[in-house]
This record gives sequence, C-alpha cells and structure tokens, in this order.
Amino acid sequence: MPEYHPFDPDAPSEELPPPHNLEAEQALLGALMFDNDVFTAVDGVLAARDFYEPFHQRLFKAIAEDIRNGRLAEPTLLMSYFVIDPAFHAFGGLRYLADLVDRAPPSANAPDYAREIRSVALRRDVIKIAANIQQRAIEEAGTSGADLMADLEREMLKIRTGKDDLGFQSWAEVSRSVIYGMDRPDDRPLIKLGMPKLDDILGGAERGDLIVLGGRPGMGKSALAGCLALNVALQGIGVCEVNAEMTTAQMARRHLTDLAFNRYGADAPQYRDIRRGILTDQQKRILMELQEETAALPLRMVKRTGLTLGRIRAMLNRQRMLWESSGLKMGLVVIDHVGLVAPDIGGRSRQEDQAQVSMKLKELAEELDVVMLALAQLNREVEKRDDKRPMLSDLRDSGSWEQDADVVIGVYRDAYYARREKEPKGDLAIAEHVLRASSPWIEAIGLKVREGDVGTAKLWASIGHNAIRNEAQDDFDSAFGARKFDFATLPLPSPAGA
Repeated sequence: MPEYHPFDPDAPSEELPPPHNLEAEQALLGALMFDNDVFTAVDGVLAARDFYEPFHQRLFKAIAEDIRNGRLAEPTLLMSYFVIDPAFHAFGGLRYLADLVDRAPPSANAPDYAREIRSVALRRDVIKIAANIQQRAIEEAGTSGADLMADLEREMLKIRTGKDDLGFQSWAEVSRSVIYGMDRPDDRPLIKLGMPKLDDILGGAERGDLIVLGGRPGMGKSALAGCLALNVALQGIGVCEVNAEMTTAQMARRHLTDLAFNRYGADAPQYRDIRRGILTDQQKRILMELQEETAALPLRMVKRTGLTLGRIRAMLNRQRMLWESSGLKMGLVVIDHVGLVAPDIGGRSRQEDQAQVSMKLKELAEELDVVMLALAQLNREVEKRDDKRPMLSDLRDSGSWEQDADVVIGVYRDAYYARREKEPKGDLAIAEHVLRASSPWIEAIGLKVREGDVGTAKLWASIGHNAIRNEAQDDFDSAFGARKFDFATLPLPSPAGA
C-alpha cells in the first residue's frame, strides 16, 4: 500500500503531508458496507479519529452507529446522513460509496486494514506530540526536564489507549455503549479480587475505580492488600505494589508464605521464620519450588520513601507500556500507604496535600485504566470508642477521600484489641476473652460503595502466613482442598519483556 513518509530528504518539508494511507481507509470502509458483520472484528481496534480523511471519519462513525443500533449500513441508506455534506458531493456522492463496496477486499482482510489505519494514526500522533514537547523544551526554560518527560509519557500513554479527555459525550453515545456492552462483557471485564465475599460487596472491581482500604495499625490491611494483589496477579493480570514502608524483600516474604500456605497448610513457614532463618529443609524446598513455578508472575514491587505523585505516575506509565509491548494488561495498583505520598506541589496544610493525593490517584486510575487500591490510616479517635469498628469519618483527612473514592473498606480485627485488654475476672468472661484473643477473623466493612450496598465480609486469616481467605481453613493439611492452585496452569506471561 502506498504511504507518505514525513522525513523524505528529497522533498521540501513544507510539502510533505502527515503519514496516512487512504487506500487502506477506502478498503476498510468498503468491506464494512459490503458485510456489516465485519464490524465486530474491528470494533475497538480503531476509532473514527484514526482516519486521516475527515469525510472518512464521518462515514466510519455513521457506519458504526447504524450497526450498533441494529440497522443496515449500506450506501443507499448511509447517503441520507450526508445530503448537506460538501465533501460527500465532492467525492462523488452515492457513486463514491458504491465504488467502495464494488472494490471491497475479502472480509477476512478487514482487521489488517484496521490495524494499518491505527498504526499510521499513531505515527501522526507521535509526530505531533514530539513536536510539541520539542517546542516546550526550547521555549519553556522554567519547566524541568523531569516534568517534560512525565508529560511526554502521559501523552504517549493516552494515544496508546485511545483515551481523550477533551470534549463531552452525548447521552446517546454513552447509554448506547452501556447497552452494547451488556452482551459483550469481555470488552470491559470486572477484576475479581479472589475473595467472593468481598467481590459480592463490590460487585467486582471496575477499571478506573479508586478503592480505599482503611484501618488502624495491626488490623491487617496491608496483609489483605497483599493477598488481593497476589490473587489478581495469579489471574495473569499485571499488578504493581508501591510501598513506602515495607521493603521489597518483606513484601516477597509475605507473598511466598501466602502461596506456601495455600498449597501446604501447616507445613508452610511463616514469613517471620524466613527473616529469622529458622526454616527446615522441607520448608526451604517448598519456597524454592514455589518461587520457580511463579517466576513469571506479573507482579512488580517497589519500596520508595519520599514518593510524589509525579514519580508514581512515571513509574506506572513505564511499567504499563513495557507490559503492553508484550501483550499484558495492567489491572491493579496498590499504594501502601497514602499518608506517605506527597503531592508534586505541596499545599498549605496536610488536608490540602491529601486532597490533591486523593484526587490525583482517582485521575491516575482512570488514566491508566486500572483499579487503584489505596491504603489509608484511620485517626486515633477510633481508640476512644467502645466499639472500635471503623466508620467513614475515621479516615484521616476524610473529606477528600470520602469524596473521591468509589469504594471505602474499613478493616477490623477484634483479636488485636482483645490481646491488649486487661484479662477479665470470672470463668465465662475469661473464656470469652480467650476466644476473642485467638479469633482468626478479620472484618472487611464496606463503608462506602458507590454502585452497591454497604456490607461486611468476614474473612479468615492466618496472619503469620499473610494468608487471608474467604472461608475458614480448619484443616491445615489440606487447606483449600480441591481449590488448591495449580501454578502450572496459570495464565502467566513469559519473563521476556516483563
């Protein structure tokens, strides 16, 4: 297919058109009008804006709208949309559309033409973005190189994902996409967190959601977040854990013991045992086997103090593009915890800073098309109440987090408080106290669910293994029984490029 090249040294630069392929555009449009069923093979691959010729943009949009609404999209019916369109008549009117159909290639070739149109459109976008950044680098002496690089990465990510934040969407367009998506759930699948009780409260986690996990120290929120991260990664979905407290070695120890407990129950070591170096030979073999079997797990971890939103965005953008180049999609980002994340430009108070952090993390979730799981500390007012179960108002700087979060989950572990209470008197009271202090249950309390009802998920935990489960695991020797993970069958990506 003929194609223009913008950097031909033999031609004056002012005469070179942007990269485009009109023949591919005509071939695809003809194939769509000849066989409307072809649309299902190219829908989502490209958008109207990817066509170079403006009339082709309008024609593709009209074809797509008719097909999505169950109407036949063919030249005689489509021409009614363009009776006052000068370009339509300049191209030859109905005769032009009929010629496209007459010269339509085989339907099976349509996806190839769609990818070619999208590829050339990306080249035009790259040229435009690079020219803009080049001009800013020359003219904006006060803008740091790091900021320019972050802007470049953000714009590149936008064109890779086809996202464009500018412009309103009509009710017809948005509602139609919802109706159209009801029969195509795979186009935007919900991310299951691997704990049915929690998934039932959330209805599944949707890309673009900001989920806040709040709790006082010792409640198990970091353990719960780690289990959820591992559950998602085991589905073959990319997960990034950004931690401002634990080192990557500490996170890895917890994940290894969680995996080991899942397969071997009581024989699995606790993560403190790994740190102390008091493992048996059998436990060492268990961990070595699990590490080898899950080496390609799409899970990335970073420990960094003094994190700013800009640094987090840059790291995640790079990892997302790296994964996408190998065919893997990022799905979950865990931030532990938000109180240690600083805005790029500090405000006059902590409340202002956290308002920026909450707003920007929500924006970043939508920009990256991921679920953002943000851990937050609760204020000390919890400790003054008899019932220490968290409430929405317990979130530090709660106004901004309450507003921006799609979901807020409070984490409560009664055993933590029972072990710190003075032992009561009386046999019955002592027995009740012992039961509370040894309770393996953690409550994940839905304090806010934007598209659902609040509720409580009672989860079983072996804190020493960093293992939190949907149901009680009484039989340690066969914990999970038939539901035991078979790592050999997991949809893990290859290590190359990951």
